[in-house]
Amino acid sequence: GTVAVLEFGTNTSGTVDEGTMLTLVATPKANCKFVKWTCNDQDIDGGATITVTADANKAYKAVFAVIEHYSVNVTANPTNGGTAIIWMGTDGSVGVNVQEGTTVTLQATANAGYNFVNWTHKVSGEVVSTEATFDITVNAAADYVANFEQVELPEVPSTTPEDGKAY
Repeated sequence: GTVAVLEFGTNTSGTVDEGTMLTLVATPKANCKFVKWTCNDQDIDGGATITVTADANKAYKAVFAVIEHYSVNVTANPTNGGTAIIWMGTDGSVGVNVQEGTTVTLQATANAGYNFVNWTHKVSGEVVSTEATFDITVNAAADYVANFEQVELPEVPSTTPEDGKAY
């Protein structure tokens, strides 16, 4: 990424009078993100643009990181219980590779004779939602399972007379 000191124009270093306010701007390159600022190797609070007061010789550094991409996959359990889809806009799929921080929609649709139960993490089994459709922000690779249960059909009483004869 790049760092600019607005008061210095195109220079990134210079000498100023004590008490001068300076605006520092960190601009990440494509596929990167701003992480933090440091001053003399100590973390300081603030976003990508900060205003500092010149009160001593100091070295400010902008820290950047590569934006990660993660795979997200979905399956249905049991497979004949329904469908599991990941939606990104109008595109639906059972697996996607997305940039961290991307929000995707998971959608489960029960087949006839089944009800949707919940979404779980495939590895841990932890329930992540009881809603058939929900949004999730991707910050790590993950596999999710849409769980379905078979509908119990009520017993239908017999219509045959007690004597077994048809009338």
